[in-house]
Amino acid sequence: MNTRSDLFKGQTIMVLDDSKLILAWTTDVLTSAGFDVIALDHFWVTRQIVDANPALILMDVDFASLDEGAVATQALKRHSVARTIPIILHSGKPDQELRAIAARCGADGYICKTDDRDLFTSTVIEFLMTAQPASRPGTQSLS
Repeated sequence: MNTRSDLFKGQTIMVLDDSKLILAWTTDVLTSAGFDVIALDHFWVTRQIVDANPALILMDVDFASLDEGAVATQALKRHSVARTIPIILHSGKPDQELRAIAARCGADGYICKTDDRDLFTSTVIEFLMTAQPASRPGTQSLS
């Protein structure tokens, strides 16, 4: 029997975070769920993002310095190819603050950092299920 996560097994998720601990934890959780993961601790890698064509990008908000993840998200959303990739902010900031930052920078959503593996995985899958990337091969829109 297929589960929701089976629909997305083998899809690539790019994780951008300056914390080696968060990168390791996120990579472990997502690979255990069947995703391919590209984990990067630097973000000015537009060519890598375009070449990898991930199904989803998880972007740390305070990447390298205050709000750099939000700035990177804005830049990617202006790029002709990268703008079609859903970008989800990933942060330990409070829910309301993170929601406001996501709206301001054009992110497709946000996930509060958690140590709950099941909650994290199910939230990522929910984003993949609701993403509406009109011109992205290998992804589905369920709307």
